[in-house]
Amino acid sequence: MQRLLKKDAVLQIQKESILGKAQRKASESLLTHKCHMLLMIRTYIKLQFDSSGAKPSEVIRRLKEAGCSPIIGDFDFEKGLKQGESLFNALDEIHAALNGTGVKYSVTTRTLPDSEGEKKNGKAASGTEDLDSRILDAIEKGGSTAAALSKKLSVPKKEIEESLQRLLERSSISRKKRGRYYIYLKN
Repeated sequence: MQRLLKKDAVLQIQKESILGKAQRKASESLLTHKCHMLLMIRTYIKLQFDSSGAKPSEVIRRLKEAGCSPIIGDFDFEKGLKQGESLFNALDEIHAALNGTGVKYSVTTRTLPDSEGEKKNGKAASGTEDLDSRILDAIEKGGSTAAALSKKLSVPKKEIEESLQRLLERSSISRKKRGRYYIYLKN
């Protein structure tokens, strides 16, 4: 009788394991399908080093090998997913790269709209133009720093700074130095 109960328990565990794999596979399939509808998924990585862990240069080397790019701003690295690439696989790759380094990390993932689909629908094609207009709207009533814009618009500081540079070059905005920071104002 005990053997039958143990056998039933083992079969139940195997069944749950198979169902878990099937659900994960379905989730990956759905995300992959959504990836085909999107231009890109970007995963941003923020690191927290421990002095007893690996050297920063070793961590940087490992993340670069995993296809991540160092960035400056609120996040330390980013990894862009190409069309059809699985988010779960990318996260596993990041985890494997950092495993054993003593580094704690957090991940933020954002999607960018498909500019090709927008062209077909006659909408604005450039995500950069969208960000530029969002920044102009945000500084309409008063100036702001790049860091404040990044927080307000939930966009990495590097992207905000690139957009601000474009707007400065087009003379859409101006900047004034206040202490250590620049305040950006709409012209």
